[in-house]
Amino acid sequence: MTQRLGGVDQDEGVALLVSDTGRGKFSSPLHPQLTIGATAKNLDGFISAEYANLTAAQRTLFGISAAGEITAPIIAKRGFLFKADATNSNTIYVGTEHVSATALKVGFPLAAGDSLFIEITESKNIWLDADAAGQELYWLAI
Repeated sequence: MTQRLGGVDQDEGVALLVSDTGRGKFSSPLHPQLTIGATAKNLDGFISAEYANLTAAQRTLFGISAAGEITAPIIAKRGFLFKADATNSNTIYVGTEHVSATALKVGFPLAAGDSLFIEITESKNIWLDADAAGQELYWLAI
């Protein structure tokens, strides 16, 4: 079966016509709260660190058979939603591998309680850094 891609010409280019019915399940088996420190890492690194903290009993409870099975890159259909914990004392920065919370301040700032949806679909391509250790971040792969 051949499927065609349709679109509409606009001043900015072609706007694609999309029919999207969502997805049947989440992109990740869990969406643990992440603790963002003062050293930049990609989203995969922070997620892997949180999964590594799960005990064998917790992995069994969540239906995850091994710690290694949940560290693969997460691919979202639309992107990732982030929310900084309302009790954070410092700012989290979201960006590329050049993100920085140092005096240079590179990336999009998320203050306490702020949210951001980013249309990047591969977790390995989203980098995070914070002004201080211990900043909490919630996330969903959409």
